[in-house]
Amino acid sequence: MAAFLACALIVTVVIVVRSQRRPHVVEPRALATTDSALLERYGPAPLDAYEWSPEDKRIVRDAYNEVLTRCLQDRGITYEAQPPDVWSNAYHWYDFLGLVDIERAQAVGYQSPDVDELDALRRAAAEPAIADASSDELTQALSAPGGCTDTALDAIAADDPTADLEVNARLYLEATTSARADPAVERALQGWRTCMLEYGYDLETPTLPELITAPTPESRRQAISDVNCKADAQLVSIYITALYRQESRLVAEHASELEAYREVNAQRLELASQQLAGS
Repeated sequence: MAAFLACALIVTVVIVVRSQRRPHVVEPRALATTDSALLERYGPAPLDAYEWSPEDKRIVRDAYNEVLTRCLQDRGITYEAQPPDVWSNAYHWYDFLGLVDIERAQAVGYQSPDVDELDALRRAAAEPAIADASSDELTQALSAPGGCTDTALDAIAADDPTADLEVNARLYLEATTSARADPAVERALQGWRTCMLEYGYDLETPTLPELITAPTPESRRQAISDVNCKADAQLVSIYITALYRQESRLVAEHASELEAYREVNAQRLELASQQLAGS
């Protein structure tokens, strides 16, 4: 009799556990949001106050390419500037949270926004960017001391060579490390893991979008589950709050370094604008 009751108890437990598994077809439950909506809600990241805007970065990149092209032309090498960088994410939470948009999860799963630019970049890469120069000649013209790479960098270099140009990136890394170790974030992440396990995914951290051109039904299912679980665990709001708190702390602790960094960037932007204006 005791053995029968034990077997019955085991069967009951198994049935209960299986009944807690989420169905194979996952319905979106998270409220619709986007990265841009989150940026509007929480405001710019504290460290971004010291960084170039996307338009500023475009000006500096274009000036560098223009000086590089002129320098090579002066050496008899026809040069076509490389295509612009692939889209890069401006949201500080992206490196940890990844996908937050339930509508995007339904539509393309973990497909990165980069994928829209891949074809154009491949076409540009397939076309010869350099004419009338061998590989050795080009390498020499670019990389030799006093070569065109140095010339282009010097054209947009600020007067203060002692400023730490890596300070913002270094502090961002420190902020993300501290935010991920925050007890509230750890609890929310554990809640997300438990939720994902119910959908059948045994993961430690959220999956980041990838450069895929054809999202599969399984990719969409996981992505929807992911965003649902982030909502259930409140992981998005808890992590962004913790990250911004850590960035604010570091801004206060490194104010002088960051001001020097901002001043150098302002000088470099002005020099880049002058190059594009033909000054």
